[in-house]
Amino acid sequence: HVRPGRGQAWYDARRLEAPDLYRFTHEYPGSPEEALAAPSTIMAFDPEDLKAMEQDVRAPIQKVGPVSIYQRYLPGKRYSCFTDPSHGVGKDEAVSVVLDLGTGYVAADIQSSVLGPEALALESVKMLGLYGQPLWGIEDNEWGSLTIRTAEALGYPRLYHRQATRQRRGGEPVEGPVGWHTEERNRYILWGDLI
Repeated sequence: HVRPGRGQAWYDARRLEAPDLYRFTHEYPGSPEEALAAPSTIMAFDPEDLKAMEQDVRAPIQKVGPVSIYQRYLPGKRYSCFTDPSHGVGKDEAVSVVLDLGTGYVAADIQSSVLGPEALALESVKMLGLYGQPLWGIEDNEWGSLTIRTAEALGYPRLYHRQATRQRRGGEPVEGPVGWHTEERNRYILWGDLI
């Protein structure tokens, strides 16, 4: 739209001739998003699906400190929470998400790059109190162990335990350590399920 003689008619004609739409939008971007988009051939998620999902994004109906509430607690609904802690020094987002298990929608969340592991646990416990203290899974990698320790010290009653590798007599599983552990062998399974 900047060069003389390259108006909308010129653009539409070139677009129809283009054998590779990705390459065309990078050569002649119509927006910053087109200029910076990853090649669709290597994208994990379908860009059209992502655009459709953007239409479902809502602003929170209420903010309580760092907590964004999208749906208030309703008795009879089932909820769960998962937490990915960070260092809290402004370089990585710490996230706790309360999911409505019936719909898959986010009921509430905390997303902050400045909440350290202990503060994240404290704020998450407050948030979870608003949703009947659902099962809470915390990633134990790196700083997650501090979030778990703080949650235990606060007496949170429903922490997720992964299954231990051994079993009791009679074949019953033994409760394993608190939290889930992301590592090389399960990272691709997580990504694959998400995709």
